[in-house]
Amino acid sequence: MSASRRLASVWATGQHAQRTQRAGRYSAASTEHPAKMPPALAAHAIAAYSGPGDLVVDPMCGIATTVVEAMHLGRDAIGVDCEAPWIDMAVDNIDLATAQGAAGTGSVLCGDARDLPDLLPVSAVGKVALIVTSPPYGLYGHARVRTYTGPGRLAATAEHPFVHRPHPGQLAVGGPERFATGLAEVLTACRTVLKPGGFACLTGRPYRDSGVLIDLPGQLAATAAACGFDLYARHIALLAPWTEGSLRPRHSFFGLHHARRLARAGFPAHLNVFEDVIVARRPR
Repeated sequence: MSASRRLASVWATGQHAQRTQRAGRYSAASTEHPAKMPPALAAHAIAAYSGPGDLVVDPMCGIATTVVEAMHLGRDAIGVDCEAPWIDMAVDNIDLATAQGAAGTGSVLCGDARDLPDLLPVSAVGKVALIVTSPPYGLYGHARVRTYTGPGRLAATAEHPFVHRPHPGQLAVGGPERFATGLAEVLTACRTVLKPGGFACLTGRPYRDSGVLIDLPGQLAATAAACGFDLYARHIALLAPWTEGSLRPRHSFFGLHHARRLARAGFPAHLNVFEDVIVARRPR
């Protein structure tokens, strides 16, 4: 499918729960990752902004959702992640896609996204048609909640770190300034490996830090522009189904936990029902 030139559109990517989207397509262990990209979102972006046989890259791939969906759509894909614990899961998911007859090829590399031009095969640098990624940001995207239940009631709820010892290059730790600097370095690396006219689809949603609402999508757009990209489009990818003329929210326990915590702290917060998708293009 050729890329749309519409400035904005709504993607109906939430018609099915993410658990349903992953069933039989991803390993059972994949549920351990707390910041997974919805498969339908990744697939929609890949179908809209690349063609069969193109090379797709996710520089912060986690369990390789982008890679798997690209393979099933007949693209070749490479994922990179700095957190070694997720690499094994990513390999399992890629192997499963191959076993299921995916037309494209996939691989995953362990490394820092800022080193992307050095990590990718030399033949791939400057030939990537599409980058699809969701930058990790703060505790909201990089922790998980585990519940401990007693007889018929919730006994305790606790947050656990994304990984026990985060990689030094992890953007989600270190505060807003470190995130901003690291994001610019990652997008500069992405621009280097993209072919002229290639696209980068960056997904994210606003979040709160100490009660302050952070406009992550706006930050993604501004940083991409500062790194030499042309801003091409902005889409809304629904995380909730559109049924009988209305949205029917479907929230995770983790999302509800944070909303309730913010409310108790005096910061009423709505739960997100969509992801922003910022589409940037490397100038020709």
